[in-house]
Amino acid sequence: ISNFKTVAVGKSKTEQALKPVDYHRQLSDEARHRTFVDCGQSTKVRCQLSDEARHRTFVDCPLPLIKIQGSLKGIQFEKILSRLEDLQDNAKFEDHERLVTASMQSFAEGKNPDMALALKIERGVAFAYQKEFKKSKSMFISVITLDKHQTYQIINPNILLARAYFLRVADPMERSSKEMGKILKFLRRSEFLLQNHDSPEDWAELYQTYGCFWLDYMSLIPVNRCAHNTARDNAISSFQKAVFYSQQDPRPRVQIKRLMYAHIKLATILLHCYSTASRIQEKTIPPNDIKQAKEYLDIVQFKLGEVIPMGTWIQLLKTRSDQFYREDKYKLAQETVEEAYRLASFHKFDTELTTLREMIELFQWKFHSHLVFTEELHFSNSEAPYSASGSSSG
Repeated sequence: ISNFKTVAVGKSKTEQALKPVDYHRQLSDEARHRTFVDCGQSTKVRCQLSDEARHRTFVDCPLPLIKIQGSLKGIQFEKILSRLEDLQDNAKFEDHERLVTASMQSFAEGKNPDMALALKIERGVAFAYQKEFKKSKSMFISVITLDKHQTYQIINPNILLARAYFLRVADPMERSSKEMGKILKFLRRSEFLLQNHDSPEDWAELYQTYGCFWLDYMSLIPVNRCAHNTARDNAISSFQKAVFYSQQDPRPRVQIKRLMYAHIKLATILLHCYSTASRIQEKTIPPNDIKQAKEYLDIVQFKLGEVIPMGTWIQLLKTRSDQFYREDKYKLAQETVEEAYRLASFHKFDTELTTLREMIELFQWKFHSHLVFTEELHFSNSEAPYSASGSSSG
């Protein structure tokens, strides 16, 4: 656990975020029996715990951060991953498959097991983008179960396992209530594996996935329930953490992608448009929420980068149409989401098509209803003078 001020030993970061901190809680039995704590300084210093310190819920000496080592931090891997990410985000899936397959072959037979596993994970992500969830799932499971059969030395096992776990449950698909417990279990397992690891990119993506989990959970709970508001707060907190960790990564590639995604999702929450059902529901959105959502989208469109990947651009158009919808600009909302649908269809972002089609139908209906209402109001107002004139003459 890095850079903490108050940490309950043995608890995940998410559990602590959801519960008030008890400053009088004692350390676990395991912690009481530990006599020394590494302070993480340049020279190894050991701090002996006094009787008083054993009963405190904070540790003065932070644990040393575990750095990512080997190829996962190397120039060669960054070059390959940047290229794969660009192909993936711009829906060039055939080129992506060719490059990842060729790269995996060059690192096969134990030449670089960390690199081989990381590339397998990237292949699974590409399958998920194309809605080939069975293939995607098999990639992640093969990484998760590899430790039972692995004969080669892996340098960063916790990092790779954590990625496989949180990406395993990141598929953009409808969730049933029965699946939510299993998904949360995988996310907490990833969080445990990443504890004390200095990997901002993985922390950012983990909390991004946490945020999506809470959005899915919100769609299963009636709006007037207290649990719905709690899930909403948790979603906002998760995406804010994703923003924080993405800013800790020195690579622009990581920062920009994660910041774009988190800002779009924060706008989605403020607009109360996290599902088709939430859009259809008649709800008055506070003007300040709509204003803040627009600012988030403007940051993505105008401040975070000159080039927006196609997948992100589709998400931006989708959420921008929700903004217009909440502003009662139904025609503009319809035209914007139609453009998003055209791009998603052309570039084969199949996971978005159903939702975008439902949005088009909703905005068309709202625009038509608005026109009918306006015409009836105009007709009623135009008839009023004649009615008044007729009654006075009578």
